Amino acid sequence: MPLLAAAKRRVGLRLASAATVSESAQNLVCAYLSVALMIVSLIARELRHAGIQLGPTLALRLLSEIHETTLVYPAAGGRQGRPRTRTQLADMDDSQRQLFDALALAGLAPGV
Repeated sequence: MPLLAAAKRRVGLRLASAATVSESAQNLVCAYLSVALMIVSLIARELRHAGIQLGPTLALRLLSEIHETTLVYPAAGGRQGRPRTRTQLADMDDSQRQLFDALALAGLAPGV
């Protein structure tokens, strides 16, 4: 669909047709919404397979509340230079940990 949207936009610009250009934007939005719906459906399916009974809205809210923290340490010995950094996940509650494990997110997260 994004390719169709780009092609429609080019045609709309050549024809100076605002309606066709606008329709190309609608096609692009439709494609993004379809991808988002597919991702939510896949997450819900994985959670059902893991035996976690949460609705998609609650699951996405809990996932969005998992935060990443970056700690910045000054260069060793107070010297000038590049500071050291360490990125890690903030503490998660039990529900968030269950989701994190069920969706196998450890490979995507720093320092887990």
